[in-house]
Amino acid sequence: MSQISNNKTDQSEQKTGDSRLLVRAVSVIEAVSSSTAPLGVHDISRLTDIHPTTVLRISRTLCNYGWLIKDEDGKYRIGMSLYSIGCRYSQADDLKEVAYGAMEKLSKQVKQPVNLMIRQNTQSILLQQIHQQNIYNTLGSVGSSLPLYLTACGKVMMSELPDIILKDMLQSFSYEPYTPNSIISPDRLLEQIKEVRKNGYAIDDQEAMWGAFCVAAPIRDESGQIIAGLSITSVVSYIRFKDEYIQAVKDYAGLITDKLKQLYKERGYLISKVDKSRYE
Repeated sequence: MSQISNNKTDQSEQKTGDSRLLVRAVSVIEAVSSSTAPLGVHDISRLTDIHPTTVLRISRTLCNYGWLIKDEDGKYRIGMSLYSIGCRYSQADDLKEVAYGAMEKLSKQVKQPVNLMIRQNTQSILLQQIHQQNIYNTLGSVGSSLPLYLTACGKVMMSELPDIILKDMLQSFSYEPYTPNSIISPDRLLEQIKEVRKNGYAIDDQEAMWGAFCVAAPIRDESGQIIAGLSITSVVSYIRFKDEYIQAVKDYAGLITDKLKQLYKERGYLISKVDKSRYE
């Protein structure tokens, strides 16, 4: 029996709480991805110890969602949906690289922390942060997360989601209040998202941390889709500079977007696009 087969059998036995079908689907994907050539049903069955009939049923479903592709000779290879997910990781690295210099300039200009955040399901993830010495950091460390409804970047990243996805997301939040200003209802959050759509920026008014406010603007990919939020965080005693911060963050978010598009143009590729409604 192959190493893949042994690993998958052990996983199935150890993770008794997992759905057997899900574990088998993962096994099929890993078997196909580990091969340098397309695999037939019996090849996959031999590698995974899954019955050929089950392999065929799983493979057909994976093909329907673009995770696998069936060649004319009936063999399977990795599909564009998996490639797109891989591109998202590459995209995050590209985004950090392109954004870093602009974030440094913006932070020096406003003398405040500048944050780069991306969305992971219903969470805002801090991807990168630049802050000046002796300036209080109002966010956690890189990699930390907060619910989308609490952050200005989160509101920005929700603002152009398809309505059907946005509706489900608004109903899924716990709306746990972090401060007296935290949003605690889907209706109120929807009102703010509509304001973001109209104005092109979002504000967190002491919603994630008492005494701190944040302004954010969207960063887009080459197709115009919002992929991240850029924000400036400050303390409420500096609220008089809010309009200055808003203009600055919009300008620099636009600059990063332009640089990202130029990078993709120079490299001669575009990020693959998939049907969002299947994966959000």
